[in-house]
Amino acid sequence: MAEPAGSTLTVFTICAQTANELRKLIQTYQDAPHEIQALSNEVVSIQFILNTTTAAIRDGILDAPALAPIFHTARDICIELETLIKPLLSQSKKGKVRTWKLKWLFDREKANGIRERMKSQRDNIQLHVSVITMSKISIVLDKVTIVRNKL
Repeated sequence: MAEPAGSTLTVFTICAQTANELRKLIQTYQDAPHEIQALSNEVVSIQFILNTTTAAIRDGILDAPALAPIFHTARDICIELETLIKPLLSQSKKGKVRTWKLKWLFDREKANGIRERMKSQRDNIQLHVSVITMSKISIVLDKVTIVRNKL
């Protein structure tokens, strides 16, 4: 008598686990557009910051050598993301939606990791630019104070 109950419990457990995995699979497919949009937003954000920072370097407001390592890391992250999404785009253009979705299942965690690193790098660039800008403002204020004291 205990045997059928144990078997039923085992089957129930396996079915529950399978249902849970299927739910996760469906959620992954449904979340893919949102996750890809989040990636896109992060790319646009870092692109804006890099463009603004590049303009400030060109205008002599910021020092390029101080920011070069950060720029290289941001570039490497963007290249890694591009390498990840190119196959997805080619599958999407060919109309192979199932292949695209299956590939997304495997690349999802990696893409989200890249997005987090990109966000961290964006914050790092903003912090460095702020520190450099504040130090330049401090130098200018010191010069103004010196000139004012001479008057």
